[in-house]
Amino acid sequence: PGLEMEILDVVIPADRQTEVTFKLTDPAGLVLDREGVTTPGPVSTSFILSYIPAGEEAYMAYTTRIQTSPITGDSAEQATSDSGGTYTEMGDGSYMYKFGTVLPEDYDMDVTHTLGVYARRDLTEFDLDRYVTNELEHFVPSGSAEAMPRSIVTTETCNGRCHDPLAIHGGARTEVGLCILCHNPYQDIDPDTGNSVDMPLMVHKIHMGAGLENGYNIIGYRQSNHDYSEVVYPAEI
Repeated sequence: PGLEMEILDVVIPADRQTEVTFKLTDPAGLVLDREGVTTPGPVSTSFILSYIPAGEEAYMAYTTRIQTSPITGDSAEQATSDSGGTYTEMGDGSYMYKFGTVLPEDYDMDVTHTLGVYARRDLTEFDLDRYVTNELEHFVPSGSAEAMPRSIVTTETCNGRCHDPLAIHGGARTEVGLCILCHNPYQDIDPDTGNSVDMPLMVHKIHMGAGLENGYNIIGYRQSNHDYSEVVYPAEI
């Protein structure tokens, strides 16, 4: 049981469809079959690519979607994981994933980029669990400088003080460094409610929902309502 993932390489080729080489093993080092045929349990992998615009402090994602609200009819661009990509088996438990997303022709090669991956190995058919790992790779495509990722709040702080563990979106996202790739101030509106899901604003509103005049709620996956309006933070604000 368990899942380990190692990012071996990240390349942005001439066609601007990012290529990620990675390896899957169990905690004992046994290489895993991504499809779960020759080793137990399929492994799903999802990829996000974001960057910090020059002069800014927060991420902006290349991997986006347009979300249209069936309630308001409004649409918003939201950060998400890549879609339409392809996998190539490289041997010895290694794979290459080629993004479906094509980066803009004028993408800034001299700023910090971060690849985020969340993977889950499903062993429920063996009366075990779903095992999750999140991995991050920080880089500057041109190699002109050292990557300077945003790092203000750590996952260890969330887990050590309150959450045991922090696990969102069905339990697959467990690292704050992954969360901020999508929950950013540029692609941050829930079109159902008009509320922002920018990480700092969202987290502070969730933790003091009961103290807000209008509370705080977000309409999420399959139009499920997540209402935090009664949440009370267990310390002095």
